[in-house]
Amino acid sequence: MFLLINNFATEDDVRFENLFQHLRQFSVSQMENLLNLVPYPYSVALEQSIWTIAIKVGAVGVVRVLLDRGLDPNTVLCHLGSEHYIPLHLACKYRQIEVVRLLIDSGADVNTTREFGCTAIWYLFGEKEIHGIPPVTRDILRMLLIAGAGVISYGLESSLFWKDKESVDIFLEHATPLKQANLSGIRYTPLQVVLLNLDQDRATRAVKLLLGTEFVNGQMVISDIAIVRLEDAAHLAAFQGNEDLVDIFLGAGVRLTGTWLVEAVRGNSIPIVRRLLREGVKATEVLYEHRGMVDDFIRPYAGTLPKSVDSLLSESSIIHPMTTPLAEAIRWKRKELCQIFLDMGILDNINQAVGLQAALAAASEIGDLERVRYIIALAKRSISDAAKSEFLHARGGRATELATIGNHESIIEELLEAGMKPSPSAIVAAILVRNLKLLRLFLDVGTPVASDSFGHLSLAIRWGNIDAVRLLIEAGDPLNCLDYEIPFLYITESIPTPITSPLGEALARGDKKIIQLLFESGASASLERLKGLEIRQSPLCVAVQSGNKSFVQEVLAQGAAPCDPDALLAASLQSTEMMQLLLKAVDSGFPHGLKFFGSEALRRAISDRAIARIRLLAKYTDVNDTEQHRRYADDGKIDNGLWSEMLPSPLGQAIASCDMEIVQVILEAGGNPNSTVATQVPDPHTGRWTALLAAVHTKRLAIVERICDAGANVNYAAELGASRTPLQLAVETGSLEIVRFLLARDANVNGAPCIWGGGTALQLAAIKGYVGIAEILIQHGADINAPRGRFQGRTAFEGAAEHGRIDMLLLLYHKGVDLVSDGGVQIRRAIELAEKNAQLGAKGLVEQLSLLLDTTFMI
Repeated sequence: MFLLINNFATEDDVRFENLFQHLRQFSVSQMENLLNLVPYPYSVALEQSIWTIAIKVGAVGVVRVLLDRGLDPNTVLCHLGSEHYIPLHLACKYRQIEVVRLLIDSGADVNTTREFGCTAIWYLFGEKEIHGIPPVTRDILRMLLIAGAGVISYGLESSLFWKDKESVDIFLEHATPLKQANLSGIRYTPLQVVLLNLDQDRATRAVKLLLGTEFVNGQMVISDIAIVRLEDAAHLAAFQGNEDLVDIFLGAGVRLTGTWLVEAVRGNSIPIVRRLLREGVKATEVLYEHRGMVDDFIRPYAGTLPKSVDSLLSESSIIHPMTTPLAEAIRWKRKELCQIFLDMGILDNINQAVGLQAALAAASEIGDLERVRYIIALAKRSISDAAKSEFLHARGGRATELATIGNHESIIEELLEAGMKPSPSAIVAAILVRNLKLLRLFLDVGTPVASDSFGHLSLAIRWGNIDAVRLLIEAGDPLNCLDYEIPFLYITESIPTPITSPLGEALARGDKKIIQLLFESGASASLERLKGLEIRQSPLCVAVQSGNKSFVQEVLAQGAAPCDPDALLAASLQSTEMMQLLLKAVDSGFPHGLKFFGSEALRRAISDRAIARIRLLAKYTDVNDTEQHRRYADDGKIDNGLWSEMLPSPLGQAIASCDMEIVQVILEAGGNPNSTVATQVPDPHTGRWTALLAAVHTKRLAIVERICDAGANVNYAAELGASRTPLQLAVETGSLEIVRFLLARDANVNGAPCIWGGGTALQLAAIKGYVGIAEILIQHGADINAPRGRFQGRTAFEGAAEHGRIDMLLLLYHKGVDLVSDGGVQIRRAIELAEKNAQLGAKGLVEQLSLLLDTTFMI
């Protein structure tokens, strides 16, 4: 009963199963009798809690009783943990179909929204299904749609829904389109998912429903931003040849650009191509890659890949930095469309170099030698000398690279004969398709390799061809580059392990001959990991990961710095022997000791609870240092990824492990009990934690005692980013034993709150509803009239009202809380906060208490 009346006053993530089971044992008449016995306003709080439980578990009879007692299905919110729900939304979330039916019959608004515009349909499909959409979900969807639920995109983005024929049938049969769809969030709509999963007729009907009648009829004024967001769906419709949707999108004002025609050509949608040409779209319009839109230019290779290629190429796609509708017709062998364009005289009338480049690249990609010759001849006779120079020397078309990928050697000869010199990326292409002949040819014609942005040498080492490696070294390819980028191939994300350097690649592959060749040629073993946006590993780290001790010894002998954090982490995951090999080299080079490089390995050891490794590594780490976090794969290898949040210090991580032995080892290694162990901490707390705050958060008294015994300050102030004192955090987490312990250690019961969202120990107890803890604090002198924190604070009375803590309000009242001297400000704020948080019982109690006070103010 206490929990029900006090808004489940325990931890916010409390599990309610026991309460649910008790509720199921009540008959409807027993429930009515219970509610009749409880006086107002406690009955209101009780009803609201039972209302939440009954809806969640599907106790239809109880819900009906509460509706008959006057609860409004549209205004009486459900409180579940820290979340607030509209009743219909909660019923949909847990798929309680009979409760949904009852609420709708009782006048629940099926289109009511709360945060982020989420409706009942969103909650119905909010839980991601793995094995398909269950029948009950379909039945509730039908019920909502028949009741007039408006069609919005939230909740229907999943392809699972649009692949479920029965769900789509229900949607198409019963959905009513909105008059005016909200296109401000159109990027989150399922338009493209619909087009990809339904046949044209059903897709057209579904898109019309989602966009609304005014849009479909061309009567809606659409912002430029919304139009941009609709373009992807419009282009897909053109690709699929969906004439109805093309008409709708054009009629609504979606901009007509060359992309429409390109997509129609790719899809071989001839009627749409003809229409777009009539609308004035030019078949030679050049589409350029631009920042933020690279994905629009990523396409599968249109030709035939050779049998022997690097797996990176077979797993990836080509970036065409520029293209035209004509080029796409050539690339995808759309014979009828090519003929249409030729009949229009388009190819003969191209007078821009870029248009011819795009056409040439497409013909080179598919190995169309005759068309390549024709385009080259056309360029020589029909464009100006300046344009001709641009045609021959610009790299945008990528004709040589694309021909190389297909091993079209005769086309490459034609291109060279025409005066088109290969770019460095042509060398990449030759390596990827394992063509030593073309690699030699490109190098012989003087294609530059002295650039660290192409990774030629690393790719050749992946190939494992020592002759190719030797050629590149002799041609001047950098031995010690770290960067890796291929301009026209979208393969960077496909690389399974980070390309580091040529030496690192050879070590990873265990190729002894290539390793020896690299060292003989001057490869450096001392390259450090790149401190940039993407992570790269040093040769020493790669050698350690290979598990080959002789490689590690050779790299160290060649001058690699042994104090390598990545290498030490990898060694610690390999074996004690490998770890000791590195640490011995560190001790030899730094006889006075060295810290600051072992933290990554130590953190992993703490995570693994490997006490022997922890003891060994702690001397090489500042155990009080917080640092930036980098992602690691399960095997300890560095993920390609971005730098992200700040990690706790090793001492903080040890405390979080709740392992006393680990905590003791880290303290003995220099852990400071008053140090900051974290600057980013779990919600709802923010700011930083000291060692003692981290210990309190574990709720383990033994850990708290150990940190205090080591000298922690129990009255560490809630300032400079620390949002709680140790006692305040103990109270907030409901840790009664720790509260008693800290009070016994002379913790200040009235310690000042943090200025942002802070509270005294008693204020936090009031907010959480911990009546027992509050009484203990008051016995120790807690000020029940302490002012609220400076920003976003609450007095004890206000906090209790806001969170529906009925018994806490009564305790504070009977302990003499001052509700008068401020002229009623606290009373009014308490009522406002309770009302805003839908705590009807608490609001009623505050109103009653105000009437008992000897006051002259008005509520």
